[in-house]
Amino acid sequence: QELCRVGRVFDAKIGILNYTSIIRQGHPAVLHIHTAVAGVQLKRLITLINHETGAITKQHPIFIKQGQVATATLKLSQPEQIICMELFESFPQLGRFTLSSGGRTIAVGKVIKIIE
Repeated sequence: QELCRVGRVFDAKIGILNYTSIIRQGHPAVLHIHTAVAGVQLKRLITLINHETGAITKQHPIFIKQGQVATATLKLSQPEQIICMELFESFPQLGRFTLSSGGRTIAVGKVIKIIE
């Protein structure tokens, strides 16, 4: 039996669902992953992805908006906090999450790499 991995900084593939503004580096949100809820901050945007083909369309975009898919690095807001998570490809139930802001779900995502 393996224990669940824990992390506080991770890379994820995120899809923006319902958000009328743009999302940039430093954007705060609330992470909902399995039963855990924690504040997170968008640390950096890595790539913009075509959601139909999966092809990378832009490296290091400045912002993302509704309807777009991107890879990004997310970091928990509280430095001492860690959360149990897994890579989506290894254990989908512990590797998928939603992001909310202002009480509304703004994005869905998959954990693709646990950094620390």
